[in-house]
Amino acid sequence: MVKNNNSEYKSMIFFWPLSIFKDVELKKDPGAIPIGFTKLGYKVTLIVGKMESTKIPSSIKVIELDQNNQFLYELAKRFNNPKYVIKHKIFKYLISSIKESINAAKAFIKVDPSIILIEHAELSSIISVAIYKFLIILKNRKFNA
Repeated sequence: MVKNNNSEYKSMIFFWPLSIFKDVELKKDPGAIPIGFTKLGYKVTLIVGKMESTKIPSSIKVIELDQNNQFLYELAKRFNNPKYVIKHKIFKYLISSIKESINAAKAFIKVDPSIILIEHAELSSIISVAIYKFLIILKNRKFNA
């Protein structure tokens, strides 16, 4: 394992927002990058929307963000009218992005990574990193005061 200056092990998070991770992803960026960092000695956490791969190495911790939301399903049934389809899709995207942002930020805080890599710049990834950075700033101010 690689150690940082504080003699703690370095860790990294690979965050792939609003995603489904399948076995084929192991040969592409979402799988190859975390595996590469593991080989370099990092503690790797892979955060995905849904994990469907059965071949992910056991050295990589996986956090699957819950995208199943009964509230959204019930709301979708109310907006079956075609004139509401676009509004519904936008609303569903915003709600799922906010929900995923909060869950990802909680994972960031728990892992406290040296590196955060994001596969796609989705709204949820931007919000979650902003929340995490804001909380780190507050934490540093609290200890320095």
